[in-house]
Amino acid sequence: MVGFLRTCINILSFLIILSSCGRVKNKPDKEIDKSPIQMILEDQNHFYNEQKKMVDKELLLHFPKVLDTCNLQIVGPPIDKEEIYSLQITNKLHDTTIIEEFSKMSIAQYFGDDNCLLTIDKIESFKNYPETHFDQCLEIKFPIPNFKRNKYRDLSTESKLPGDFRIFVIEAKSDTVPSNPSLMNHWHRGFSRGIAFSNKEMVIIYWVIKWE
Repeated sequence: MVGFLRTCINILSFLIILSSCGRVKNKPDKEIDKSPIQMILEDQNHFYNEQKKMVDKELLLHFPKVLDTCNLQIVGPPIDKEEIYSLQITNKLHDTTIIEEFSKMSIAQYFGDDNCLLTIDKIESFKNYPETHFDQCLEIKFPIPNFKRNKYRDLSTESKLPGDFRIFVIEAKSDTVPSNPSLMNHWHRGFSRGIAFSNKEMVIIYWVIKWE
């Protein structure tokens, strides 16, 4: 049932991503038909609210409460991995002062093209293949999502984001208390949340990921 629900949600996500509601150029505001825009906003917020029901609300405190623009991308959890919940909201960065606020809140900051990042893919690999050897640099890293489904992706980097993106981890916790404090055991279950942004593209990505 959960798999079917995720399939339906991701189909809706795909339809929403395809939608666009930019302003019509060379027309005064009063001539713009706002009904389609309002419909798209309602669909987006309905999908957004359904996604938020799937995870503790405390993990979404840094997310926008309401989506007020259609010029965005919503990426829900992967269909084929029920043990992972993830949500990414990509939006235009209209107010750069919020970056300063998130910077103060962050516990770690990375660049999109850093070559030592603890992505969810690596955590899954450690869980499935305990004998996997990992770089010691990962021991001091916090988990981040894989951004390979994001519209600004760069598949050549570990994070799957270009180098002009900064990634802030706001909070990351493990739900396990392992007897063996190895990297794999420490992050066997947990969550991480934060943002990513690019001053070049003037976009911000709100993200959260939880795995079991």
